[in-house]
Amino acid sequence: MELAYAPLLTSVKGSAFPQSLEETFAFLKQFEQTQVGIDARGKSEGSIVRISDRKQIRKIRFEDYERTFRK
Repeated sequence: MELAYAPLLTSVKGSAFPQSLEETFAFLKQFEQTQVGIDARGKSEGSIVRISDRKQIRKIRFEDYERTFRK
């Protein structure tokens, strides 16, 4: 189908990865624009984070952090 794959956006050592919700949200914000939109470019849903051996993979989503920090 020749779909674009999700690119590697950055590599961060585990000890340097954000620890708090605030730090993680700030880290996520640098990836606000999608790199692989199917229909159009626009706001990213979030980002996939994983350890190098892929034993742990998680998605951090803008919606979750925006809901958490909504006032």
